[in-house]
Amino acid sequence: MTVSRFLRTHSNSIWRKPMAVLALAVSAFVIPASAKAEVSLNMVPTIPSLIQRHHDDAKPDFSTAARQRLPWFVSVGVYFPTFTGDGTSNNVGSDVAVGYRYALDNADIRVSLRGQTFDISDNFGDQATINASEVAFDALYRVDALYFGPGIAFGSVTGTSGGFTISGADATLFTATLGYDFTSRFFVEARYQYASVDLYKGYSINLGLRF
Repeated sequence: MTVSRFLRTHSNSIWRKPMAVLALAVSAFVIPASAKAEVSLNMVPTIPSLIQRHHDDAKPDFSTAARQRLPWFVSVGVYFPTFTGDGTSNNVGSDVAVGYRYALDNADIRVSLRGQTFDISDNFGDQATINASEVAFDALYRVDALYFGPGIAFGSVTGTSGGFTISGADATLFTATLGYDFTSRFFVEARYQYASVDLYKGYSINLGLRF
């Protein structure tokens, strides 16, 4: 049998075997690769799910349990005396507080030590520095990040003028507080206080930190 005749006779069988082997080889690589790709795609989270997960993580938690984990706070701000009369004028001062809150389901019971410092002057040019110290108790009702409520405080005042210090004028104060939590830790707060003694009359605006 000549070579040409042999090739014509067995050409189909000669090419059939390599093609079958090639088909098996391609299948061996393609099928696992496609399956692997499908598994990988299923394991990668979609973009909306990533955005939602980030949103949930960043959302402040004002639940009772979360507030109990941050019971302490400090705040600093400006104080505006509101009393007038006797030919005196008041300057804007400062307000500082440190305290502890006990978190309930829809409220916070809070105790704090507070202090205000400001200057007053009269028509004769005399100036005095007033320091008010308080122990304050507040009942603050909460609606998510917003809180508000009444309070009571017990205070004493000292005044310094011309190198002399005068103390006394103890009084009971009645207060009202309105606050907002930017996050679980940072808050802003407005507080009004009133007493029969003029030196305690005023309001403050504070920024605070919980820890």
